[in-house]
Amino acid sequence: MFKKTALIPIIVISFSLLCGVTLMSWEFSSYAGNETSGTANVIASNVSAVPPSGTVARGAGLNAAGNSGRFNANNWASGTLATAISGNDYMTFSIAPASGYKLALSTLNFMLERSGTGPNAFTFRSSKDGFTADIGTVSHTTTNTSTPFSLTLTGFSELRSSVEFRMYGYGATGTSGSAGFEGTGTDLEIVGTVSPDFSAPVVATSSVTNVSYYGCSGGGNITSTGGSLILDSGVVIGTSASPLIGGTNVLQISSDYQEMGSFRVQVEGLDASTLYYLRAYATNAAGTSYGDDVSFSTALFPAPILMSPTSITNSSFKARWQPVVNAQNYRLDVASSPVFSEGSNTNLITEGFYGGATAPAGWTFFSITETYTSSSNYGIASPSIKFESSEDYVLTPILANPTSISFWMKGFSTSVASAFLVQEYYSSSWHTVANITVGGTAPYNLINSASTKTFALNPSSTQVKFSYTKGAGNVGLDDVVIASYNPPTYVSGYNNLQVNGTEQTVSGLSTGSEYYYRVRSYSAINGLSAYTPTESVIAVYSGIILPPANLAANAINSSTVALSWQQNASHDNVLLAYSSSNSFGIPTGAYNSGDPIPGGGTVIYKGSALLYAHNGVSPNTTYYYRAWSVDPENHYSTSISSSVSTPNGTSERIKVHYIDVKQGDSMLVQRGTHNYLIDSGKDLSTNKLITYLQGLGVTHLDAMLVTHPDSDHYAEFEDLLQSGILTVDRFIKNRDNSDAAAWARLMAELNTQGIPIEIVNSSNSLNWVLDTQILNPPPVRSVDNDNSIVFKMTYGNISFLFTGDMEVATNNYITNTFDVNCDILKVAHHGSINGTTATFLNEATPAISIISCGNNSFGHPSYTVIDMLETAGSLIYSTADDWNTWTGSGSNDDTDDDDIVLETDGTNVWKNGDLVWTKPGVYISTPVNISISATVNSVSLSWDAVSSANSYQVFGSNSPATGFIDVSASGAFHSSGGRVTWTQTPTTGIDKQFYYIKAVM
Repeated sequence: MFKKTALIPIIVISFSLLCGVTLMSWEFSSYAGNETSGTANVIASNVSAVPPSGTVARGAGLNAAGNSGRFNANNWASGTLATAISGNDYMTFSIAPASGYKLALSTLNFMLERSGTGPNAFTFRSSKDGFTADIGTVSHTTTNTSTPFSLTLTGFSELRSSVEFRMYGYGATGTSGSAGFEGTGTDLEIVGTVSPDFSAPVVATSSVTNVSYYGCSGGGNITSTGGSLILDSGVVIGTSASPLIGGTNVLQISSDYQEMGSFRVQVEGLDASTLYYLRAYATNAAGTSYGDDVSFSTALFPAPILMSPTSITNSSFKARWQPVVNAQNYRLDVASSPVFSEGSNTNLITEGFYGGATAPAGWTFFSITETYTSSSNYGIASPSIKFESSEDYVLTPILANPTSISFWMKGFSTSVASAFLVQEYYSSSWHTVANITVGGTAPYNLINSASTKTFALNPSSTQVKFSYTKGAGNVGLDDVVIASYNPPTYVSGYNNLQVNGTEQTVSGLSTGSEYYYRVRSYSAINGLSAYTPTESVIAVYSGIILPPANLAANAINSSTVALSWQQNASHDNVLLAYSSSNSFGIPTGAYNSGDPIPGGGTVIYKGSALLYAHNGVSPNTTYYYRAWSVDPENHYSTSISSSVSTPNGTSERIKVHYIDVKQGDSMLVQRGTHNYLIDSGKDLSTNKLITYLQGLGVTHLDAMLVTHPDSDHYAEFEDLLQSGILTVDRFIKNRDNSDAAAWARLMAELNTQGIPIEIVNSSNSLNWVLDTQILNPPPVRSVDNDNSIVFKMTYGNISFLFTGDMEVATNNYITNTFDVNCDILKVAHHGSINGTTATFLNEATPAISIISCGNNSFGHPSYTVIDMLETAGSLIYSTADDWNTWTGSGSNDDTDDDDIVLETDGTNVWKNGDLVWTKPGVYISTPVNISISATVNSVSLSWDAVSSANSYQVFGSNSPATGFIDVSASGAFHSSGGRVTWTQTPTTGIDKQFYYIKAVM
């Protein structure tokens, strides 16, 4: 399976202080006579409080004993503040900050009401100074009327512990008076702010290790949390010193570590050969701190590693190499020589005869004894050599592939009988290049002034000869230059060829010739890498082509057979043919779709795809298929074969019943006369499972399967077996057992009826009449719910995933080990938060999700799971009809009549008889060479057309990992030059940021 690279989001954390808000308040209107039983209506976060005690409400009629001796009329009758203090006649209430927070109190607001003989003066003090100083005093002389008051609190900041307030009442005029907090609305409130009492954390940057050209490992050590929970930690990396979170061109990688101690993260997405600065950071409620910079340079952008060439024929081969992370494409060179050359001109000889009449190394002088050294009698520099008799001649060194010759010459008083002859030696004889005579036509003219002559040479020449026939006078020769042209060695079309994958067929070669190739990696950021070492290959057909593998034929319905296979290791094309009589000839030469093969069989496909839909076949017919590998020269491998029988005229459907067994699981799979029961739910007094199977007329089960021994998955099996309504071939379970008496009775009943028990894990097969694959448990034992049997079942193009009560560990295991992509998901553990992870769901991408649950106190299904499923665009159904109105604390649905029956013909899905979903297309592959361009109001995706694809689907999301939905209809497709383009033009700007594409048949 293919794994995605996780992108770590940048989380911006802010903390807002509460400023001048009501920290807590009380309202006692419904507690007249018993205010202490009232509770706070508003309590700000990070604050706790003790409500007022000792209050006396107007008209309450409480006596001293009933009110703990406080505020009774005896103390108030003629008392002063001192009397109230000495008699402890006060009402008290308190406020405290949570651990790690501090308070700043600004105001007390309260309503007072008194009887005619109650106290008329009230003084407030606090524990901040041991109740010694007055905060404020209010006078209240009005009888039986609630009056608001407000006191400003001065000096009540930086409070880190509980503060108690006391209100003393005095000045009563009677013995039965009363007073207290009472009024319309809020009776008492404390106003202020609460803020963190933290310092920023302390973090040190650790060393940077495992540096590659695109990433590294970096981290830090949190040495102090600052007294607060660490909200985030990680590293920031930039090309300038002291990078900051949110800075320009700064990469932030968060870790999962939120405690004191060391952490490390893996960094990717860097540029090759670049100097970076990395430092660790940690964030708490007080802010973010950084460690010191650690600088490092990334490695050079690497060349790929070459692999051995394959598909070698008389005129072609396939060059291959391993991929390089972050490479956008590759550049391939192929040459007929180990020297890769575009062709060039070089000088084989540049000779000025500076040694005079003595022959330079490699040259031959015959009868040359003198030179010209006076001004104007030599070329670039003195001397020139002197030809003065008919016996004089000069031979060059041995040449290789010469193309031209140039030399300086001058006649000295020559006559018409004089001639200067230039010859070249090839084909075992001398051939004239130029006969230069007096009166000849330029450049064949011998003149008594200096001139430079240039003539072409035969590339086969191996030597040049200069000779003189003397009539009168002499000839000077200087500055001989013989040039050679090196022809290009690149194979035409394979000089710096851009390749977007990791292999390329090289064609147009000569049989038996040796060729050489090399590759470079390329990215727009990192440029071109160095070359790989050179690999060589001889273009000669090896005589062996490996066949394809695993040809599978599956009748989707009565008119369509889906075929799949694997290419051979050389990735040769595949030729696919069919026959209704199982007679096939041996293919030779080239074929197109529809061509017959002499000896039997008709070609239906040739190409590089891995899937093909054979449409238009007849119902109730057996079809035979063969597949061969074929190279570009039409050499064929041996064949592989498969066959399938199509169903009768109406497409066969299978059914999966998700039976409402209240809070539990039970599913029945039916194909034709075959029945498989997965789990049974709990022991219901309604005998739901018995009546349900009776209603379907099921009298035989090919298998019972229990995902794991929890009672809500197995407890009804015993009653079903004892009912006598059906027979059972076998009972399938994992290795776990239960200590429950009900489990022991079930095992005993299976033994009594002689039903064999099979214990399975992911190395076994269920052996059903449907394609099934066990994903869990692994052969190495898991535990509890994570040991649930999890398996995938496929019919046609539709796949089901049954998950039992698997939890996070199994989510991770099967996602990392298997392809969990499915169309229909039985949501794990009744929709519990611990049953489905975002990573698993991102891989599974179900179109339909079924939640089996009922009346429960566990909060199933979790709204976090529901949100993930909805974000993924999945249709959600449940065996509890009111699941979508739950508040998160469980269901009160105690019925068992919400059964869900899904039917499929391999392409369409019906729910309880209604068509609810049709699979958009059969997945072939992900296109390659995808490019994207975007403006404010449009986006265009372009990719290479996929052979055999009937259409494409474009999926978009605002997240790189989740939430992809089919956005194909919001844009327009068009094809040109082997490329497909999809353009989306929203009316309000681009609403997606991440895309992927599927090719479908």
